Parts: sequence; structure tokens; C-alpha cells
Amino acid sequence: MRTSTLQTLSMLEALGVEQVDLFTHSGGWLYMLDLLRTRPELIIPSPSGRASNLTLCSPFVPTHLSSSSLGLLPASLVRMTPSAANLLGSCEKAISWSAGVGQNVKSMWGSKETPERLHASKRDQLKRAAREREKSKRTHPNATFHPPYTTHLHLELDAAVVAEHSLAGGSSRKPQSGSKLLFECYKAESGIETTTQEFLFCLGKTSGMNNAELETWLSANLRELARLLRSRTKRCSDTPDGGAPTAAPRLLLVWADQDFMTPQRGRDHLDDLLQRTGLAEACSSTHRWIAAGAGHDDPPGSLDIMRGVFAFSKGESEILALRAAQTSAQAECFAAHKGAPDERSACAS
Repeated sequence: MRTSTLQTLSMLEALGVEQVDLFTHSGGWLYMLDLLRTRPELIIPSPSGRASNLTLCSPFVPTHLSSSSLGLLPASLVRMTPSAANLLGSCEKAISWSAGVGQNVKSMWGSKETPERLHASKRDQLKRAAREREKSKRTHPNATFHPPYTTHLHLELDAAVVAEHSLAGGSSRKPQSGSKLLFECYKAESGIETTTQEFLFCLGKTSGMNNAELETWLSANLRELARLLRSRTKRCSDTPDGGAPTAAPRLLLVWADQDFMTPQRGRDHLDDLLQRTGLAEACSSTHRWIAAGAGHDDPPGSLDIMRGVFAFSKGESEILALRAAQTSAQAECFAAHKGAPDERSACAS
């Protein structure tokens, strides 16, 4: 973790970056805590600067606090993951610890489309999507986002692959997609071994960091970050000429309601912990988005959700950020119900 923090700080220094917005997924927020404990000024702007934004997407909560069944996995079995993955030639079984991993992962190494789907008209697909979304809205009225979730991999990563590319030190054949290329790079950089070590850390199964120690570490770091934020924003705003106060960062939590790695008990625990440690109060505002019917890894792969996250990170209000996220879904819904006013009106609800 310290190595990761030092490498990140070195990279930011080389780029001349003094203030950042941070987006983390799963256990990545634990690394964020160490980074900000070391350099809290990364999210403390000058009095004239805009507030930074912290986004925790499906943040991992220790299994003994969340009651996740992942805590039942023996450490010896987890440590076998790299060798098992290399033997199988795929890390799907090694990293698919989440139930309902989602369309983004399925699109990366899932099976090909069936002939029936290939021949289905776009209009029929959009109608089915609209019906699924409306059903989800009735079932989960308090959710922020509803399925189906459109992956952004086809629009960005897949489009970046060029025909002449071959991965040095990896497969000599051309990757079929950007997603496959990402997977090849992941394997080439020993990503499976690294992910296994991170997973053991999150499970409290590493030497010197059991579940109780992990819980203590987490609470202590949250309290320290809250203290640093309060002291530095106060110190920066207490200028001799009575200048404008420095804005504290905004905090956004993005939850998947079918998250097997961090079930509801874990989400509630983290919400409470952010209050008890003072971090929620130290931030200028705290926001909570819920993706209905989504698994642990769905939100960062969703085009709509990430469009909203990026708008929020650019300083947009929560209302405008969610409006940006819903634009594409509404456009598809209108297209599917063209000529049907009653059904089109449901798209804007």
C-alpha cells in the first residue's frame, strides 16, 4: 500500500498535478485513505479553487462487518488463485468473486451473441430495455439507476484497438477487442497475483492485518482524514484579510443493490462509520446513488452511471449530474416508443 501511495505521488509530481478528484472501486478506497492521509492537500483547493470530489464505487467493507459469505473463503484457497488462473488460461474464475458480476465483464470474456439476438431488431431490443427499466422502477422506487446497464467498453476501449497491434511478451495474435487487450496487459503485469494479495488484505487474511486489526485501521484512518480536512480547510480559510472559505470535498457513494461482496449490512455499516468518524461532516456534502439490480462490478462498467459520475466530478450539481446520466437512457426509450405518446411519457418519469 505504501508503495502504491509513493508511486502515485511520484506520478502526480511529475505531471505537475496539485489537486485531484478521486474515483475508487471496491477495495481501492482503502488505498485512497492512505494516499490522502499522506497528502491531504490533494483535495484541498486554494480559496479560489473549486471543491474536489471523492467517489467511492461499490466500496469494500470487511466481511466480518458486512456478513458477506466471502469471509468463509480460506486463505489457502485464495492464495491458489494465480496458479489456478494460469492453468485455466483465464482469470474469470479468479476475479469473479461478485455475484452478478455484470454486463461489462460478460462483454469482456463472455460467450458470443446467440443467433436469435443477432437477428433481433434494434427496436425490439429497445422496447425490452424500456419494459425492464419500468419494471425496475416499480420494484425499486428509491433507486437512482435502473437496468439494463449499457457497457461503455464497446464505445471506448474496443474502438481503440488497431489491426497492427500485438502485445510484446504476450499473445502474438491480434486481440479481438480492447477488452481482450486489457486482459492481456493485466496478465502480463502479474495482475492476477497482485489482485490476490489485495483480496487477502481486504478479507483480513494477511500477516499482521486480521479482521479486527483491519477494522481498527479503517476507523483510525477515516478519523485522521476527517481531522486533516477540518484543520486544513479552516486554516486555509482563516486568511488575514478574511478571504472566502476553502471548499471541502464532496463525497459520492455509488452502491449496487445486488452487491454480493458488500451486502446491505456492509453498506449500512459504512454509512454509519462515515458519520461516527466525522468524515461525512468534514465533507461539504455527501451523496448516495443506488443502482438497482446491479452487481458489485456493474457501476464502473455502465455508460449511464459513469456519465453521471464524470459530470459530478466536473463540479455539476447532483441534479445536473443525474440528468446527464439519464439522457442516453431516455433517448433510447423515446426511440423505442416512437409514435406511442402514452408510453413515451413514461420515459421521462
